[in-house]
Amino acid sequence: MKKKISLSVLLLVVTLSIVVLKKASQETTDENPIVAANVEALATGEGSLIKCYSIGCLICPVNGVKVAYIKE
Repeated sequence: MKKKISLSVLLLVVTLSIVVLKKASQETTDENPIVAANVEALATGEGSLIKCYSIGCLICPVNGVKVAYIKE
């Protein structure tokens, strides 16, 4: 009888621990709007000003295709 009670208490503790940890995990993964704005602001500056034209022997740094002219 004592083993059944001990096992039940242990099962209850494990179940509650899983629920609490899962809830804490969900709270930390919710996206913060300030963080999203910062990521967007940083990503905006990543656009390339390099233009590649025609077919040739130079490798375009934008897409790796062989081109004749590269204009910065």
